[in-house]
Amino acid sequence: MALGLLALATSALTGCSDDNDVLSQLPSPEPAQTDQTIRSLTFNWEPVEHATQYGLQLLDADDNVVATEVTTATSMTFSKLEPATTYTLKVWAYGPYGGDFSTSPTYVLQATTPAIVTLDTPAPVIDTEASPMAASWPAIDNADFYVYTLVNITDGTIPAQDVKITNPIITLSGLNTGKYELSVYAGSNSEAYAQSATATVEFEQSRTVLWTIDGTYYSCYFTRYHDTTLTAYSDGTYSIAAFYKYDGYDFEFIVTDEGSLQAVNPDAYTEDGWTYVPTGITGYDIPFWLGGSYSGFYGNRNSGEIWMFNGWSEDDNDAYDMFFWDLGGEEITVDDVVGTYSASISGWDLIQSSDWTEFNYNYDLTITKKDATTVYINDFFWSGFQLEAVLDPIERTLTMPYQQWGVYEFAYNNSDEYGYIASGNEQALVATIADDGTITINNWAALYQNYTYTADTEATLTPVAASSNSKAAPARKMARPKVNRRK
Repeated sequence: MALGLLALATSALTGCSDDNDVLSQLPSPEPAQTDQTIRSLTFNWEPVEHATQYGLQLLDADDNVVATEVTTATSMTFSKLEPATTYTLKVWAYGPYGGDFSTSPTYVLQATTPAIVTLDTPAPVIDTEASPMAASWPAIDNADFYVYTLVNITDGTIPAQDVKITNPIITLSGLNTGKYELSVYAGSNSEAYAQSATATVEFEQSRTVLWTIDGTYYSCYFTRYHDTTLTAYSDGTYSIAAFYKYDGYDFEFIVTDEGSLQAVNPDAYTEDGWTYVPTGITGYDIPFWLGGSYSGFYGNRNSGEIWMFNGWSEDDNDAYDMFFWDLGGEEITVDDVVGTYSASISGWDLIQSSDWTEFNYNYDLTITKKDATTVYINDFFWSGFQLEAVLDPIERTLTMPYQQWGVYEFAYNNSDEYGYIASGNEQALVATIADDGTITINNWAALYQNYTYTADTEATLTPVAASSNSKAAPARKMARPKVNRRK
């Protein structure tokens, strides 16, 4: 901020060492304002020849004395001032006591403390094409952190409230279907900057595919089998594609609390207890009796069957349409993954040094349960931080989305370059789980301000038996990288 400086020399009282002596008046010091914060002003001046000390007085805009100082130095900082306030400084030089020089004239100048600057408002944009969905915005100058709240407008729940992050990206995973409002503001650790205004953006979470499996559909009316797929969605619905072999005519349903099926096709209708579902065959909507045990869903993603009573056969055992599948694998659960692991993590980083440094860490970490499909990997690479991963029980994988990781983002490294600008790598990283439970996590990256600070990364997590001796995670604290550079 430009400072208005007003200097003026005024006469000051002079002293005398003897009634008959004629004293020489010292010249005035000529201070200049050299530094400023919203709470302080610093002044410097050249030494005045023969001066032994300097007197200073600072007054506020109403001419109230704020501070009076005497110093032998040639600089002075006044603190605990008010922002955006003009102060008047008076300075004079003292000669040696009993000497031949009298006090100088007073030099007067004015200086103004800067005003507190309000941070710019973030402009979040929702990327609905990302998997999972993400919100991001350009970094705000002088912002040290951001705080966001996420509200489900549809049901009034608050999935996240006053969450503090350091990078301008939010992973919007695990959301139920519905309409949401995201609010976010920027903040600073410096009192020179005020919190920004709060920005809000609305978006809608539609249903997403959880998994799809191949299987066989049996139609008792036509006494035929054909291959098709079953898809499970995030809103609890299922869909058997082209269940009567006509594309675009799917059987969509939910499983009720009682275990029976309930059709949710928009064009399905009910008459006399029968549910009619269009099949794509002209003039023929298939009737299902879905109440009680006449319909059901048994099994899991690995194997199972779905049945719906059709009623077209005199033999009740044959009067059912069915969909069945058997992938021949062994399904695992989140509980199978939870536990303590011996971690071996290696690669190169540029986080705490000015050049790429090889690292190799060996210690124990834990995986804990978030919900039926999601786990937390704790203390991976850094102590005190979690990574979220979604289990695929059939494929035996852990999908780790692009996510906030302390002051960094955790992401899949899609480049062989060191220190590359990490645009377009928001894809999830997929870790594999071997038959013996060993988890392999390769090609992960720690991103900071769109640069990756790790490369050639590999990690192996081996289950630790309950009777083995564990080594605690090292006290490796997260630090901001010192440089932005490429190899």
